[in-house]
Amino acid sequence: MKLTGDVQVDVLLSSHDTGGRYAICRIVAPGPARSPKYTHAWEDMFFYVLSGRVWFEIGEREVAAEEGASVFIPRQTPRSLRCEGAAQVVVISHPGGVDLFFDDLSHRENCPGRSSTDASILDKHGIGL
Repeated sequence: MKLTGDVQVDVLLSSHDTGGRYAICRIVAPGPARSPKYTHAWEDMFFYVLSGRVWFEIGEREVAAEEGASVFIPRQTPRSLRCEGAAQVVVISHPGGVDLFFDDLSHRENCPGRSSTDASILDKHGIGL
């Protein structure tokens, strides 16, 4: 599913398949991309970089992760992600639910944060900007 711009998200294992325990998704950015700073209220997130280089801003520190690196971010921790070139990342959320957020967001034209519909999607999934 298309997330925003050219960024693609593939659900590899949905939270429905795991009884809500976790979800696994692959994020593919064919070129430069950046997320806003956000928090997940309910999910711990584990990221594994398949290719490229991804910068994670976690709280006040920045971590550069290249192919084969992994990053864990606990729930309620402010974070943002960026890549300056093509990158692929596997995301595992515990509990599941981030796949449902991606699905809801994929039905929107714009990146979250501005419209009331986007705000309701963020609220529904416990995500704060």
